Amino acid sequence: MVATVYDDTKAEEVLEQAVSEICNALQVLNEHGVKHVVVANASEVESIPDFNRDEEARELATKLTESFNAKLANGLDYMKKSTNLEIKAFDLNSKMKSMLSEYKSKGLNCQDACTSNIADQIGKFKENIKILLKLIFKGELDVHYNPGCSKETLKDYFFFDYFHPTAELHHEVDNEVYELI
Repeated sequence: MVATVYDDTKAEEVLEQAVSEICNALQVLNEHGVKHVVVANASEVESIPDFNRDEEARELATKLTESFNAKLANGLDYMKKSTNLEIKAFDLNSKMKSMLSEYKSKGLNCQDACTSNIADQIGKFKENIKILLKLIFKGELDVHYNPGCSKETLKDYFFFDYFHPTAELHHEVDNEVYELI
């Protein structure tokens, strides 16, 4: 989607295609006898560390998230009417906003990434191979903490890396999805 950032028409086409693919997947599940499905909307992308310090990026992320979620809701309504699926929607966007608000109220870090992401670790070919082999054969990636963060202080951060909340927050979402089903 980065390539379509400044082209609203193209961005909307990409969002339409994404929702269409989700509906196609739901149709396939229906055709194979699946009865119960949970679908989550897009979370609050504008707050992730990769966007949260750039006003233009935040505004665009908000606009695209809202547009995608509206299109998805319409697509899910259609699928509920045209299939035998029992589709439950999980509002990940609202949950993310709620968790962010709670973290902010406790004075915890909601703006910075605690760790560098894999892209920051990639270098020359030889280093890339070492990273990939360790990931493939050991299931491990070395964690590189950003200044001010450590394994011990990770609990004070909302974001593990530039895009993802910490494991604790994932577990909180997991528990709510479990309750939904």
